[in-house]
Amino acid sequence: MNKVVGLAGLALVATSLSGCLSIDFFPHHSPPTPPAPAAPESVPGAPVSANSVAIAEIDAAGNLTFENSKAEALKAIAGRASLPVGAQIHLIHRTFSRLDFEPSKVAVLQVLIKNSGFANAAKQTLLAQLAKFAFENNKTTLLAALNERGDLKD
Repeated sequence: MNKVVGLAGLALVATSLSGCLSIDFFPHHSPPTPPAPAAPESVPGAPVSANSVAIAEIDAAGNLTFENSKAEALKAIAGRASLPVGAQIHLIHRTFSRLDFEPSKVAVLQVLIKNSGFANAAKQTLLAQLAKFAFENNKTTLLAALNERGDLKD
């Protein structure tokens, strides 16, 4: 009998020292999780604007996991000469909200500034966002790129 009590005590001490032991005598049944709503599909034949497609691409690029991947994808989009003005503005906002490092932001925005289709509305948006940079050299780099670019045609 002493051996049984001793073994039970040893098991109790070992269990308490090793962590939490949970014994569930009454199984709990949680209600099933409802399925996630399906993503809306595009309607065949519905008009799709170049602006909405570009914005969707910008959002997809901004949702990538790694900073370098995001920056490279956003730079590729920023370099498109046919990038609509609304998409340019969206790209500027997403660059500031989705990229963490200032050098990545500057690199994307420099590509956009050099884009032949860079619009005044996008320039104005960028100028309004410059205060978000922590480092003065990044602000001056972008201002220099804008000045080098000169007047824009709209």
